[in-house]
Amino acid sequence: MIELFNFRELIELWRSDNLLKQALADSHEMLESTQEMFRESVRSLRNSESGEVRFNVYDKDIQVNKYEREVREKVLKHLAITGGANIIPGLILTSIVIDIERLGDYTKNIMDLAVDHP
Repeated sequence: MIELFNFRELIELWRSDNLLKQALADSHEMLESTQEMFRESVRSLRNSESGEVRFNVYDKDIQVNKYEREVREKVLKHLAITGGANIIPGLILTSIVIDIERLGDYTKNIMDLAVDHP
């Protein structure tokens, strides 16, 4: 069992570089999702009499929140596996995804205004 555990650790070390790349790709997906949410919310607020939307902004926000958790998990795994190598980029990325998630929350507020706007 110990040999199998060591083999798994070795595989994770080989993948560890990819964890940061995966986290970065996920953060791009988050940013694209929040941009789509923002555009739809503003369109609904400014150009719609009824506040209708083409997709559910709240469902999209749940997806953004999931991405945030995944990015943070991948960064922490990378830091744990590599012994803190690339700690600064990892922490910066973690901080950025927190802000991206906050943008999603602000976008939900815009959507609420669009729905409640006469």
